[in-house]
Amino acid sequence: MNSGSVDLKKKLKKKYIYIITVCTVMIIAVLAIRSLSIKKVTVVVDGKEIIHKTNKDTIGEVLNELGITYGENDKLSKSSSESINDKDNIVITRVTFKDEVVEENINFEEKKVKDYKIPLGENRILSEGEVGKKNSTYKVTYENGVEVKRELINEEVIDEASDKVIAEGIFEPTSLTVCVNKSRNLSSDYEPGNLVVPNVRSIVSSSRIMMVPEAATALEDLFLGAENDGVYLYAVSGYRSYDYQASIYNPYSGYSAPPGASEHQLGLAMDVNSSYYGSSLTTEFGYSTEGQWVKANAHKYGFIVRYLDGKEDITGYYYEPWHIRYVGVDLATELYNSGLTLEEYYGEY
Repeated sequence: MNSGSVDLKKKLKKKYIYIITVCTVMIIAVLAIRSLSIKKVTVVVDGKEIIHKTNKDTIGEVLNELGITYGENDKLSKSSSESINDKDNIVITRVTFKDEVVEENINFEEKKVKDYKIPLGENRILSEGEVGKKNSTYKVTYENGVEVKRELINEEVIDEASDKVIAEGIFEPTSLTVCVNKSRNLSSDYEPGNLVVPNVRSIVSSSRIMMVPEAATALEDLFLGAENDGVYLYAVSGYRSYDYQASIYNPYSGYSAPPGASEHQLGLAMDVNSSYYGSSLTTEFGYSTEGQWVKANAHKYGFIVRYLDGKEDITGYYYEPWHIRYVGVDLATELYNSGLTLEEYYGEY
């Protein structure tokens, strides 16, 4: 073999080694580059922790690579469009909704009403409260199966609740506005203190027209007011004791009150009349000049015509245009303007 062939072979061998070396370096470089682009991420979903190596660029691509789907309501710890970084921790929270119907109680309320038939300071239960029932529909939000929110979206009443009603007694015999009638009686020994004789014209003896001081003074003003208008009134009957009322009670008349049910026992009532009728009490008085004046003006002095025409079923008595009762100017004016009886004012009759 000549020296030329030997040299050629040496040259080819060197070239081959060079090429192999270059390729090896390039392969190593490519592998190194690829190695640098691979990221290690952790995905937590559905109770599992998945550790995954990827060269993907975004969170969404990594999840697609893993075959993990998520709904529009599910929560991602990072947006699907965000870039992925090495050692990223991606948490997917499953969000679900459910409509839940629950039977619930409807609590009753406690209401208090005034009752003029019950003694002052005494309370009575008129009706016990009853709990009602309703179906409540809630939209319940769950995160990974755990309830995180409950929103009421509908209610359907099954049984209405019934209020507890408590009557508060306001019956006080010494009150100027107390209501005495056949349903609420005075005791047989009740007698108002400090009875006085009003300084007014009278058809009977002064012992028959006594009143409590405040009512007596108001009656004097009423008589004077009437006289200034050219109307002359006469007192016929004021305070009556329980025993006296029992002695004159006529259960068939429609006018007479049983003992204990008469306002005259309060010392706040007075029967008035004109000289024409004297001591005879008749409904015709209501059509007389005197009766018309009383009807239109008594409230200005704190009196009401107690037993009104057309209110017999409420008061329990026939129309008595002569019977006036002192309640004070404010209440008398209110009742006059409203046309209410004392029973209607208190809401029970």
